[in-house]
Amino acid sequence: MSVRGEPRMTHIDDIALTLEQLRSTNDRLMTARQIVLERGGTWADDPPPSGIFEIQLLGLVGIGSGAETAVEDWMAQAENLTARPLVRSA
Repeated sequence: MSVRGEPRMTHIDDIALTLEQLRSTNDRLMTARQIVLERGGTWADDPPPSGIFEIQLLGLVGIGSGAETAVEDWMAQAENLTARPLVRSA
């Protein structure tokens, strides 16, 4: 519980919320860019010389041949993570 008696948002909750933001937007790429920048990350607007685009967000890494495929990869990883039942230690 938080100081005010409200439940704290877990890391998984944060990932699920971010995933929902990306699912519900009309411009997934710009929304992903905005989220990364708001969290203090960097976003390469020009294609990288390596031809590989990487997104590091909330402990997950999305990789693709461009920003769009990297966002899709990040979302697939987030979906996989949030779909698994959580096992809590005692």
